[in-house]
Amino acid sequence: MTGQQDDTPRPARRSGRGLMPLRAMLPEAATREIRRRGFFEVAIISRWSVIVGPDIAHCCVPERIAYPRGQRSGATLHLVVSSARAIEVQHMEPVLIERINTVFGYDAVSRLALHHGLPQAVRPGRRRPRSLEPEEEEWIDRQVAQVRDGSLREALLRLGRAVLGSTDG
Repeated sequence: MTGQQDDTPRPARRSGRGLMPLRAMLPEAATREIRRRGFFEVAIISRWSVIVGPDIAHCCVPERIAYPRGQRSGATLHLVVSSARAIEVQHMEPVLIERINTVFGYDAVSRLALHHGLPQAVRPGRRRPRSLEPEEEEWIDRQVAQVRDGSLREALLRLGRAVLGSTDG
C-alpha cells in the first residue's frame, strides 16, 4: 500500500502517558448515551435548534423517542416544554413533525407528546451588537465624561455600547 492514502477513520489513540484525550472519547460516549435513552436518530439531539429554529428550541427539548414495536417509523417524540409555550408548540405540531421528518428523509416521527417542565434548552449563539451611530457614541461619551476612575469609565462605555447596540429592543 505504498503511495496510497487510507481514509478510514482510526480509533482514538492514547497520548504519551496512557491517557486518552477527552475530545477523542466524547463523540462515542455521547452517541452511546443518547442511544441508550432511545434516540436512535442522534441528529434530532445534535441538530435540534437547526431543525425547529432557535425560538422553539429555547422553550422545548426532546426527552425521548418511542417507536412502535419492531418499526423504525411512526414514532412518538416526547418533548419537555415550558408551560408558557406548550399551547404554541402543540399548534405547531404538524410543522415541527414535517421539519423533523425532512431532516431524516423519511416519516420517522408521526406525533409529539408534550410534557410540561423546565427544559435545559440549547441557547442560540450570542448576537453581535449593531454598529452605533456617531450621535449615539457621542451621547455615551458625554454620559461617562465625569467619571474619574479610568477602568470604571471604560466599563461604563462598554456597557453603554452593548445596551444601545443590542438588537433585542
